[in-house]
Amino acid sequence: ERARRYVALSHTGTCANCTNHGVLKYARRTMCTRYKCQKAATAERVARLADGGGDDAVVPTYSFEIKEVIGMRFADPERLVGKKRRNELAAAETSLCYLTRGKFGEDQNDDGFIDTRWVELEELYVTTAASRT
Repeated sequence: ERARRYVALSHTGTCANCTNHGVLKYARRTMCTRYKCQKAATAERVARLADGGGDDAVVPTYSFEIKEVIGMRFADPERLVGKKRRNELAAAETSLCYLTRGKFGEDQNDDGFIDTRWVELEELYVTTAASRT
């Protein structure tokens, strides 16, 4: 019920960064929630702030500490519509994600907050590498 209301209230469309169809959350609702798109939105935000521009209401947050991994999936069901739900997916449409409980924040200097969310494998690699240095 809550997830259905969230999707209904969310802006959906084609991501300006990766061209996937889904919930547009970052960069003034032009980019989706995929890790590479969050990174692009962060870079765009930093450049805009450096030029004296305004700030977004929604700032991308990243996983900085993993408490536990609860599940995994190969595709985001919200991005699969019509035939894509019934047919085999192309490699470009798959994204290995893990349902992760952990600490999320804007950057390493942010104390962050505990949350449970789907995190792409690429972001988990970055998280693991950063925690070892």
